[in-house]
Amino acid sequence: MTDTNAETKAQMQAMENRLMGRISRLERSRRRSGWFTGALLVGLVGSIAVSSAMIFDPSLVSSIQSESTVRAQQFVLEDEDGNLRGLWQLAEDGTVRLSIHDAAGQGRLNLAVLADGAPGVSFVDEEDRRRVVLGLLPDQTSTLVFADGGGVARAVLGVSETGSSSLLFADAEGMSRVSLGLDASGVGGFVLPEVEEPEENTDPQPNN
Repeated sequence: MTDTNAETKAQMQAMENRLMGRISRLERSRRRSGWFTGALLVGLVGSIAVSSAMIFDPSLVSSIQSESTVRAQQFVLEDEDGNLRGLWQLAEDGTVRLSIHDAAGQGRLNLAVLADGAPGVSFVDEEDRRRVVLGLLPDQTSTLVFADGGGVARAVLGVSETGSSSLLFADAEGMSRVSLGLDASGVGGFVLPEVEEPEENTDPQPNN
């Protein structure tokens, strides 16, 4: 242990000698070139001191890392007027959620990872309606949903775990009207709504 300490001190002394030589040369240069080089000199000395301490005292590194770690279950972001502008929290059900709010305090962008590991992103309008939702479900199905101003899903793009993909369009009631897709083998399909034919009048015609 004594030999190690002596070797470490010798290394530090050698480094200090080299650094002092460099600092002396920089100091002479500073007198000629003015304040800018002097500022660089101060920064160099500071960085050298920190670097040397980290090289010969590794415990300082772990101390700095631990001091920069913040642990909590919720972070709240507020503006200068105290309005809520963001929320990052761990819910009781295990969901991790990050919500970004507008100036009125309304959540407009939500990122979440559910307790089962399913991630999702949603874009919200000023009426708190999800207008665009992107998610990866536990069954590995990825889905992108577009909704109208009433919050009704009008278009859905999805890719299943098996590799099949589909695009669906719905009416104002949320009923599927047009869809197209490809199965895992690459065979495509296209579905149109059935057109209801008018009922024929089967009542007998009156005789004139």
